[in-house]
Amino acid sequence: MLFSSYEYLAVFLPIVVVIFHWLRARQFVHLSFFFLTVMSFIFYAWWNPRDLPILLGSITINWWLGRQIILSKGSRTKQRWMLYGGCVANFLLLGYFKYAGFLVDNVNYFGGTEVEFVKPLLPLAISFFTFQQIAYLVDCFSGDEELFSFSDYALFVTFFPQFIAGPIVHHKEMMPQLTMTHAPGEMTNMFSRGLFRFSIGLFKKVILADTFAIWANAGFGEVDQMTTATAWITTFAYTLQLYFDFSGYSDMAIGSGLLFGIRLPENFNSPYRATDIKDFWRRWHITLGRWLRDYLYIPLGGNRNGTANMLFAITLTFVLGGLWHGASWTFIAWGALHGFAYVMLWAWTLTGIKMPVWTARLTTFGFIHLTWVFFRAKTFSDAMSVMHQMFDPVQWSQMFQGYGLQGMDLLPCGYEAIAAVIAGLGVVFFSQNSRQMEERFSPNFRNMVLFWIAMAAPLVKLTFHDDFAEFLYFNF
Repeated sequence: MLFSSYEYLAVFLPIVVVIFHWLRARQFVHLSFFFLTVMSFIFYAWWNPRDLPILLGSITINWWLGRQIILSKGSRTKQRWMLYGGCVANFLLLGYFKYAGFLVDNVNYFGGTEVEFVKPLLPLAISFFTFQQIAYLVDCFSGDEELFSFSDYALFVTFFPQFIAGPIVHHKEMMPQLTMTHAPGEMTNMFSRGLFRFSIGLFKKVILADTFAIWANAGFGEVDQMTTATAWITTFAYTLQLYFDFSGYSDMAIGSGLLFGIRLPENFNSPYRATDIKDFWRRWHITLGRWLRDYLYIPLGGNRNGTANMLFAITLTFVLGGLWHGASWTFIAWGALHGFAYVMLWAWTLTGIKMPVWTARLTTFGFIHLTWVFFRAKTFSDAMSVMHQMFDPVQWSQMFQGYGLQGMDLLPCGYEAIAAVIAGLGVVFFSQNSRQMEERFSPNFRNMVLFWIAMAAPLVKLTFHDDFAEFLYFNF
């Protein structure tokens, strides 16, 4: 059930919101959140009921382990073994479904063997709920968590606005809000902000991201026929598709949460305006970057054990972060490139030289744009082929001779794609982002018009085209 589908917009979300607030109005607070938990499981099972036992098993085991860690405060050794056992169990679950096939394929390729392995279907959101629960166990071990009921813990993991593609929520960010009561005026304000934020995300996804997807998919689907011109248009289209797709999802997740009086953490903050790679990761998938820092980089030693260890920890963190996105050498390469950029940033800071803001911003964007090629390409050879086409000196010389747009027929509406890319980059670099728009939100006529336009345009498009495209991060 996609956030942009009629099932969600016209049936699931309205029914859940109405019943939830009806229960809250009659002071059935615990029942309202139990209902929200049940509906979150239904939301998950809608995708594939086969995955539900895996999710229930994971939640049950991690809730029990967290409880035992908290109750074993007198025995640090027991706590440590419970934590290690829980982390190993979580990683084995994730490893089997997501990485076992990749491992077997590489053993066969490099070892010349013919080991047969039937790759299991990847359960939806397994990367997200695994990381979220590992963080919970670590926080229990650190003494930062309290005992909670199974129902409350299950809601923390499965709360449907954030469950499928994040944000990766800390228990202490979520659980206090379940017992919080809002004054009627405050709840009305959160509700209106939620609708406004959701409408912005819906517009980004259906009108912007799914439009750029047409050109990105067409280009990456015909890599061997690319020219320099089509390579640049294709990669820019994907850079913008990914931006508006993930930004749109984040807005709809936060907007949906606000309808229940729950504020999810921001996960996206104009990342293409970053002035260096460190700034980028403070803006792009913010909660994943936080998780990698707190539960991987710092345990690896962080910056505590000298420069060499720090640089190694940074590189390994990003390589594993790339692998988290997918079991492929292209994702590993993408993560390694980001780790290398972090090391280069550290070296650059030693010079004491500071770039002008826009020079730093465009340099960072250029690097991010190029690395998305590895993120999107089906194979490493496809990625290198696209990169070759982007910088082919022969075709570049032809472009200056007036043949730069040859091959644009490979892309549907090629010239429209150029105009859309230019407009998209203008929005990315110069317009307010949705968080800023929400902060300045007030229920006035102007915002009401923006809301109805943002809702109506996607619904009209979906009515006539019926193309409910998944969010890109659903694949991770």
